[in-house]
Amino acid sequence: MSAIAARFTAALWAWPDGSAWFVMLGLLIGFGAIALLVGLGTGFLTVAPVRQPRAIGSTLVVVLLYPSVLEESLFRLLPIPLSTQADLPTIVGMSGLSLLIFIAAHPLNAWLWMPDRRATFYDPVFLSLAGLLGAVCTLSYIQSGSLWPPIVLHWAV
Repeated sequence: MSAIAARFTAALWAWPDGSAWFVMLGLLIGFGAIALLVGLGTGFLTVAPVRQPRAIGSTLVVVLLYPSVLEESLFRLLPIPLSTQADLPTIVGMSGLSLLIFIAAHPLNAWLWMPDRRATFYDPVFLSLAGLLGAVCTLSYIQSGSLWPPIVLHWAV
């Protein structure tokens, strides 16, 4: 079995223990506080409640698949080895490289396929918050050894 297949199997089928979920929740709360302060303070985020249950439900399902499952698989699972599969310098190096690619993927996606999102995906505030989200998802993945906490964290955001 290849290293990536072994990583995929281990991270996908490993159900995290309570402490991993607790860490993920702490990362989510910390990220949320920073994102709200920065986003509202800069005017990047605005409050616009959605009152259509159908729109809320469909958005929750779609966002679970893309970006949550897809991006966490591409930017955490595939490039970052688990602690049982590599030494710390390798994990840190791959995490950093993966984070840079994760950030760069957003404006690249907007440029190639989503021109309607260019204003958002080129915004330095968005890219900073995306970088922070990528970092907390990476920490959650490494700490838990499972793909599920970063998926839930990304989805909740």
